[in-house]
Amino acid sequence: MSNDDKVVYTVYIAATPDAAWQAITDPDMTARFFGGRRFISDWKVGAPLQVFMADGVLDVLGEVLEADPGRLLSVTWHVEWIEEMRKLPPSRLTFRIEPVGEEAVRFTVEHGNHEAPQNPEFFEGGRKGWPIIISQLKTLLETGHTIPGLAL
Repeated sequence: MSNDDKVVYTVYIAATPDAAWQAITDPDMTARFFGGRRFISDWKVGAPLQVFMADGVLDVLGEVLEADPGRLLSVTWHVEWIEEMRKLPPSRLTFRIEPVGEEAVRFTVEHGNHEAPQNPEFFEGGRKGWPIIISQLKTLLETGHTIPGLAL
C-alpha cells in the first residue's frame, strides 16, 4: 500500500498493554476517547463489530479479522451513517500494541484498503481524525481524562 492507500499513526503511551487493549475493546472506554462512539463486539475472530455514535446512530459495521489481546486487533470498517460511504468497500483498521519497557506501549493505528481501492477522500478524513482520536486515547490512559474541546 502506498501512503495514499492508508493512514498510519504511532504514539507512545505510559500504559500497560492490557490497559491499552481494554481502552479499545471496552465500549465505555471507547466512548470517552472516540467522540462518544461505543465499540460493540465479543472480539473473537469472525465476530461482528458495531460502532454506535453517542446518539445511538449506527456509525460503522465490521468484522473482527484478528484479535490477540494486549497486542493486536484488526477489523473491517465500513461507515454506514454517511450515504456515499456506504457505497465504498470496507477498509481495514488495525491497532498494534507493543510493550516498551515495563510501563509503556507503542500504539499504532493503521487504516487502509481491505480488498479493494478506496476513495482518497476517505483517507483524508482519517488523516485528520486519527491523530485526534489517538491523542485522546493517550491522554485518557495517562491522566484519566481527555482533552477538553478536542473533538472529531
